[in-house]
Amino acid sequence: MNTNLATSVREVFAQVTRYPLDVLDPASGLEEDLGIDSVKLGEVFAVLREQYGLPEKLDLPREKLNTIAGIAEALQ
Repeated sequence: MNTNLATSVREVFAQVTRYPLDVLDPASGLEEDLGIDSVKLGEVFAVLREQYGLPEKLDLPREKLNTIAGIAEALQ
């Protein structure tokens, strides 16, 4: 996995959620462990779209959207 992308995705989560980076374990469940709801996730994706010029409709597998690491992997 591209560690720069993983780090960058994690930093976006920190920016949007205002959580400290050390709390944002890439393997933690977004909703279960971190309490990040679909609204916050939408904000994260808006920032990621802007940063990486991603299309409005991303075709990412649902099961990859449960963790920061999964999202970074899916974006790669």
